Order: sequence, then structure tokens, then C-alpha cells
Amino acid sequence: MKRITVVFTLCLFFLLSSMSASGVTSLSPAPGRLLIASDQIRDERFHHAVILLLRHDAHGSVGLILNKPTDFTIDSLLPENEKKGAGTTPIYSGGPLNPSTISVLWGGMSPPSGSADIIPGLAISGVEEMLLGLAMDELGAYSYRVLSGYCGWAPGQLEHELRRRDWQVRGSGKLPLLEIDPGQMWRRLRLESGGTLI
Repeated sequence: MKRITVVFTLCLFFLLSSMSASGVTSLSPAPGRLLIASDQIRDERFHHAVILLLRHDAHGSVGLILNKPTDFTIDSLLPENEKKGAGTTPIYSGGPLNPSTISVLWGGMSPPSGSADIIPGLAISGVEEMLLGLAMDELGAYSYRVLSGYCGWAPGQLEHELRRRDWQVRGSGKLPLLEIDPGQMWRRLRLESGGTLI
């Protein structure tokens, strides 16, 4: 019995050592999961970023940064005669790729028609659904976030960055993502995931 215990302990030790050395995270990247930037990322576009993965497959990965508000507001998407006081709502930088692409994340279990579920309680649509809700004065019934651009990784690129420990992967299912203060989001999720702060 003692020998079995020793063998099990040694196997567990080498397994954990291997995971630590290779930078393997406890969760694999998948749609609906979050990437939390490590302190070692100094690129300002991704520094302290929290990214929601939308796609991860053999063709690569796509995601949206959740916590980088810009100086632009929703009013900038509207003709002058259609502005309806949404100017205080910021547009977020979803990533450096194709900034002319506008996406909208919707929180809650009853997102607008035309949106697609990412996980229960979180859906995505194009800008048309948001503009329609604005025109009909219905946006007050939703929590939402408007994002410009997105992040993309070539096949195998994200796995390489994970082995390099650029990111932590964690689930998002029980988090009210659109209600968390974006200025505190990275710090909160980093600490909850057991990471350190610099």
C-alpha cells in the first residue's frame, strides 16, 4: 500500500511539473471562455485585456476584448438627425483587426431577435439590431456592449501563446460580464483565477 502511495505521489508530481513547464491551463480554449492577459503582455492593445472567445477550431481563433472602452460613442454610428441621446454609451475596442466591423454583445436570457447565443445569458449580433432597438427606444430593456473590431489568431497561434503563458483560460458562464466595471475586470478575474498582479 505504501509503495502504491509513493508511486501515485510521484506520478502526480511529474504531471503537475509537466503542466507548469509547458504552460498548460486548467481549461482549454473554446467559444464562450475567457482569455485573461498575463502581466508579461506589454502590447498596449492587449495589456490587461480580457477576451471573450467566439471561435476556436482548426482554422484559428476569434475573440472580442471586453474591457477597452474607446473615446467614441454610439452617437458616432448615427446620422445627425437620428441621434437619440446614446452619446454617453462608449464603443469598446474589440480588437485591432477590421475596426470598421461593429458587434454588439447582449446580456440576459431574452436577447433581441436576430442575435446568436454564445453561452446561456450572452448573445451577439451585428450593429443593425442595436440601431433598431435605439430607433424604437427599446435599449433600456437590455444590457449590451458595442465593440469595434476583433482579435484573431492563425491556426496553432493561440496554443503557442498559451504555452508561453501569455493567457489564462477560464469559464464565463456564471459571470455577469456586461455588468463588471471594465476598469476592474482584468484585476478581478486575474485574482479569482489565482494569478498575481504586478
